[in-house]
Amino acid sequence: MTKQTAVLLLISSIILTATAQILMKAGMTSLGELSFSWAFLQQVLSLESFTALFIIFSGLACYGLSMIAWIGVLTRIELSVAYPFLSISYILVYIAALLLPWLNESFSLLRFAGIIFISFGLILITRSRSAS
Repeated sequence: MTKQTAVLLLISSIILTATAQILMKAGMTSLGELSFSWAFLQQVLSLESFTALFIIFSGLACYGLSMIAWIGVLTRIELSVAYPFLSISYILVYIAALLLPWLNESFSLLRFAGIIFISFGLILITRSRSAS
């Protein structure tokens, strides 16, 4: 397979992982705080929770698909290069959390600084790969 296929699989894995996180957060926000009680179990099994459960299971499906793509990545790209790129999903989730109003996340200067450090780290990893 070509380098383009490897990059496409890597991008797919990153996007699917970020999508999984956002969907599971949205679904669990609808359900409320997780508890191991009879009342919570009844709430989860009620017809009113169908949409939230669908969203949560859609997130789990995205995780499954991302793992399939990731397995494809591992057969084509060095782990020391590919693995750090998964941190792009952190950046995507942070941006989505800020932009999607139903997630109700707030901006933080420290979190933003963390995103900058992650981005800088990826640049260093990419540079070190192209230098060798």
